[in-house]
Amino acid sequence: MEMFISLLVQIISGAIGGNIAGMTKEGLGTGLNTLIGGVGGLVLGQIVAALTGNSSGEA
Repeated sequence: MEMFISLLVQIISGAIGGNIAGMTKEGLGTGLNTLIGGVGGLVLGQIVAALTGNSSGEA
């Protein structure tokens, strides 16, 4: 359960970051910014978890 919550936080924070980054004239639209940001947050969270040796992704 703890890992599921960690993954959910990674996806949500990535989606928020994607929308903030997409607030330019060249944004992809709200839907794509959210989707790409969520995937990016998940991938980056897993990379950080692998580099730090923490299986749950929490720093």
